[in-house]
Amino acid sequence: MTTKPLLLTLFSICFAMLVKAQVFIPITGTVVDEKGDLVKGATAFISGSQLTTITDNKGKFYFNSLTAGSYQVIVKMMGYAIFDRNIVIQNKPVDVNVALIIKPIMLNAVTIGPGDSWDSYYNLFKGQFLGTSRFADGCEITNPKILSFNYNKSKGILTAEADDFILIENRRLGYHIKYLLRDFQFTINSNTAIFDGDAIFEEMVGSKSTHEAWARNRYDAYKGSLMHFLRSIYANNALKQGFIANSLVKGFLKAEDDKDVPFITIDTRPVHFDSLLTVLDTTFVAFKTSQLYVTYDPKKAASLKPGDNKPHEKDIPLDGKGIEATMVKLPFKQAIIDRKGNYTNYRAFFIHGDMATKRVGDKLPFEYEPPAK
Repeated sequence: MTTKPLLLTLFSICFAMLVKAQVFIPITGTVVDEKGDLVKGATAFISGSQLTTITDNKGKFYFNSLTAGSYQVIVKMMGYAIFDRNIVIQNKPVDVNVALIIKPIMLNAVTIGPGDSWDSYYNLFKGQFLGTSRFADGCEITNPKILSFNYNKSKGILTAEADDFILIENRRLGYHIKYLLRDFQFTINSNTAIFDGDAIFEEMVGSKSTHEAWARNRYDAYKGSLMHFLRSIYANNALKQGFIANSLVKGFLKAEDDKDVPFITIDTRPVHFDSLLTVLDTTFVAFKTSQLYVTYDPKKAASLKPGDNKPHEKDIPLDGKGIEATMVKLPFKQAIIDRKGNYTNYRAFFIHGDMATKRVGDKLPFEYEPPAK
């Protein structure tokens, strides 16, 4: 009997164990002020995660349970401008030097208006910020008065600011969320909102049955989300995960019921993601495309096979009723993605449609992993 099959078997087992093993790589940092003095008690966290800490007496912070990937490190201290930096870690620890800058005191001209204007602005903000899904309906902002609003009547634009974390309870997904709002702008006439910020997630405490309900809801929130889609791109199994991506041929306006409706023309053949991906190393892939029309339909996706479809163009209303679809556009030449669905440039994706409607009330921390099938 030859030993070759046994050696191959042992190699396969060892390789599988290495792939499965988690190798932790730390990010550490030292925080100082403008004078170079060490800053104690500053809040440091990884945006979009459950990782947060406070600087010690030597101004140091530590994140020790990270794997290779892309992370947004945020440091916040009252009276200072927020520090943020994108950190890419691969095979060695990273140490960050943080120099905080005093935040200038600005007197904002906040236009609230008479009567209950704050309440009406807050309701507009809440719908755009948290979203309108069933998970968003289970959210409560517990410190709403931290928000201030400015409404530009001539432009129809509502902006919002918050001097500290917005505190959110998501009772349907089981998270306490601290959200550091950077920017919020809602254009009323076009019903479009643009906002940016950083979130910290903390698990709620609950009974066994409550945790089971949270687990089901989290999986429902995950399915078809941007996180799910980007992870499937990284793994090059988008179709298997239920995503059907089509190339955009053109966009145009079409008269329908006496209205000009935005339509797009797509190539009905599913995109082969292996032609759009370049493996950079064991941590990152580069995703290169212009625009994609993406639908999440696991049942239909399971019936499709690469190469089955002949070239065919189809006109589709961009925001058709009952169509759960998303336009995905890359403003730059490529997006660098890691296995968690994080990307190195937060401006790397422009999305319009179903995924874009999933707001803070549908968000999950990047530590989330769906149940194994």
